[in-house]
This record gives sequence, C-alpha cells and structure tokens, in this order.
Amino acid sequence: IALQRSEGPLGPYNYEYKLGVNQLPGNTVAGNYVGWVLDGNGERDSQNFSFTLPAGQGEVWIQFDQN
Repeated sequence: IALQRSEGPLGPYNYEYKLGVNQLPGNTVAGNYVGWVLDGNGERDSQNFSFTLPAGQGEVWIQFDQN
C-alpha cells in the first residue's frame, strides 16, 4: 500500500503492507520467504533477500535503508 509520507522512528517512509494471518497458507507466518525492493518507478532496486520465520512468530517488520 503506497501511503503518504509518514515519519517513523528512524525517518520518513511511504510504504506499508499488512496481511492477516488468515490470508496466509495454513494460517501461519512460518515458512521461507524471498523478497526484493522496487524503486519509485516500479523498477527492481535490490538483490533478492531471503528470510525464514519460525512457527509462533508474531507481527513481522522489515526495514530498508536507502544507502
């Protein structure tokens, strides 16, 4: 969800995405994930990053630095 510019604890941001656990397979966040970043023009702007979440994990936040 592209939002208006907002101030976060570490500076401004304008993107936030949320899914309820009921929208995930098996109703759990547990699993292996791969993601990447798109720039303001919708072009890929990063290498792949991978992460794994264990069963019982609560809300997940991912933060990116523009440097």
